[in-house]
Amino acid sequence: MYIGIDIGTSGVKGVLLNENGDELFQCRNEYEYSLEDGRAEQEPDEVFDAFIQTVHSVFSASPSTPLALGLSAAMHSVFPVDAQGIPLTKAVLWMDVRSEPQVEQVIRKKEEVNLWNATGTPVHPMTPLYKIMWFKENNPEIYQKAFKWVSIKEYIVFRLTGEWRIDYSMASASGLFNPRELQWNTQALQLCGIGAENLSELTNPLTQIKVHHPLFPEKTAWFLGSTDGCMANIGSGGIGEEDLIVTIGSSAAIRAITKNFSPKEKALFSYMIIPGEFITGGASNYGATIIDWAKNNLFEGIHDFQNLEEKINQSVPGAEGLIFLPYLFGERAPLWDANAKSEFCFQKNTHSKEDMLRASLEGMLFNIRCIMDRVESITEKKKNILVNGGVSNSAIAMQIFSDMLSREIKVMNEVDSSSLGAGLLAMRAFNRSNSWFKKNVHFVVYQPNKKNERIYSESYKKFLEILEEKYFKDKLIRVIN
Repeated sequence: MYIGIDIGTSGVKGVLLNENGDELFQCRNEYEYSLEDGRAEQEPDEVFDAFIQTVHSVFSASPSTPLALGLSAAMHSVFPVDAQGIPLTKAVLWMDVRSEPQVEQVIRKKEEVNLWNATGTPVHPMTPLYKIMWFKENNPEIYQKAFKWVSIKEYIVFRLTGEWRIDYSMASASGLFNPRELQWNTQALQLCGIGAENLSELTNPLTQIKVHHPLFPEKTAWFLGSTDGCMANIGSGGIGEEDLIVTIGSSAAIRAITKNFSPKEKALFSYMIIPGEFITGGASNYGATIIDWAKNNLFEGIHDFQNLEEKINQSVPGAEGLIFLPYLFGERAPLWDANAKSEFCFQKNTHSKEDMLRASLEGMLFNIRCIMDRVESITEKKKNILVNGGVSNSAIAMQIFSDMLSREIKVMNEVDSSSLGAGLLAMRAFNRSNSWFKKNVHFVVYQPNKKNERIYSESYKKFLEILEEKYFKDKLIRVIN
């Protein structure tokens, strides 16, 4: 038996696997986070309590003592702790944008490209480097008291082991790490004014850690693990360089595995999974968020998604020429612009609410395709497009996606892919394997509808032209045509 645990933004998910990678049990414990005035924060101890509950539940469900447990966690959280490991503030989460002025400083000083190339991490307020810079400039009292700057995962590992450790993968998403040398990046440390001693010990994700907790059996081997994005690729079966993983949950991410660190495209990230394996891709703020926004503003009172799909079907492919830019609160890839705005383009008084609803869904998917185009421009066109996440449960959304790509897509029908990936990491580490276990994954396959390809091709061209004019005309980033 093997256990995978994913520490997410809104909850901890756990899964129990047998030796064939089949899911025997899964559970989830949720917690809250606050969003106000561009700040996104969370109580670290609430996350720790949910973590303990989840792990205990999975252990209790196992018919025998599990051999190993692997960890996964959301990227980009950071907060200061004192010498006793007590948090000095709440955890600052990935969607916190208070450090936008610090990002602008780096861009004005023309340090952006060097940092991106050195770390593979986007120069954006989500990145912990700029959050630490914000504390230095705006909360010097707390900044001076900080013994270390850590993520939620590091905090949980510390409370379980008494050691401050960070896996290469989590470090790779911090903006502070040099994946080529497996060391903290000197330029980044100088920018935020801290030393390596103020960060955790860099550690291989396949490293076993010694956990001390009365609820957990000592015989189970715990492995430090990786990040949710990396583990989602592994859990989705996207372990080959011919695979492209598209995750569309509340937000979205597009990722491909590569053998080399390759920050070739300024709009993309390149994060380490384990030494010798990386993911290249881009993350968007938007997935189901857009569908919920459109539903709440256009069809108040509709809660059943089936009814919403009926409304979408009352419009036509291309939404009668209506184009929607889905940037409700800025955007990561492909824009990397915290001030980007949403809007309907080419709107006429003849457009219906149903057209606006469909255009909202199509705009979100066009944005994902734009990121996909960028990824494939540097990693070559992929044979397999594997889709997961909550939005993938919508047949109409997946058919539209296949139509606008003019390609076959495979939708994964599995448990949470990040916790599953963490379980597969535990299996690989425990058995000292040189490769990932190839799990048999069930897919629902969608083929493009040929009659809609021309419509979506023209609509996508208009979408790109709008982005070029509004966001890329005077920037280094350019849309891939």
